[in-house]
Amino acid sequence: MHPSISLTQFGASSYRIGITDSKRYRMIHFGLTVFYSIMNLLHLLLDLFVQPVLWYQIVLIVFLLLVGLLLNFTAFHWLRLPFKAHEQ
Repeated sequence: MHPSISLTQFGASSYRIGITDSKRYRMIHFGLTVFYSIMNLLHLLLDLFVQPVLWYQIVLIVFLLLVGLLLNFTAFHWLRLPFKAHEQ
């Protein structure tokens, strides 16, 4: 079986059992996205001090930093959404 199929099935089954409706799960997810962004920012800053500075490396890290910030934004809004367990 292809790994992406099993991960997709896990994602679908974890949603059915309500794992993604957990405040703890959402907090961990948000924390990981913040960690990802901080690591990319540090990587960008340190890359600026490497000689020679390679423009494509800087562009790649800036792109990854922007993706991380988008993930932070999305994860924060997901964290703020009401839980389905409270709606019932």
